Amino acid sequence: MLFPAFATFTFLDTERLRLRPVAPADAPAITPLVSDWEVARQTGRIPHPYPEGGAEKWIAGVRTCQAYGLALALAIERKEDGRLIGCITLETDPSGKPPALGYWLGREWWGRGYATEAAAALADLALSALGVERIEALVFPGNPASVRVLEKAGFRRAGRGTHPAPARGGEKEVLLFELRRPGENPP
Repeated sequence: MLFPAFATFTFLDTERLRLRPVAPADAPAITPLVSDWEVARQTGRIPHPYPEGGAEKWIAGVRTCQAYGLALALAIERKEDGRLIGCITLETDPSGKPPALGYWLGREWWGRGYATEAAAALADLALSALGVERIEALVFPGNPASVRVLEKAGFRRAGRGTHPAPARGGEKEVLLFELRRPGENPP
């Protein structure tokens, strides 16, 4: 499933945050945040130690995917000071699988509700404005904070399985969460 609207997305404001497409100028802010092992270890894709030039390479890749309607990678900025505190993505593939939501925040910003605010806003946009019927999100079982983020954002647990986690050495066990359009979530 492709989303041409990804290519023209500008920003999404919430009460405390602005979500806007990542840009090459964000690399110096992203690198120290994802270089923290506590941030990287809960993701399947962020390598540790984080390589020099890794943020630039990631930004270039997701911007290309965004131009083709395959991904939307957004910087999470605090409105009060414009500081980049993390990133959130919505990725899809041409096979028709539901879009997948992913996110990370710098450790300094954990526990303040920012991840929930960003996840709920992006999920709402996808379900209401982009015509998405269902969104998935995967969480490592040892990450209860991310489970709470998804549950507070309206996601429901939909099972468990394994998923590629190249930065963690291969397939890893994950918990699957899903969010459907309002009125379509099973009890």
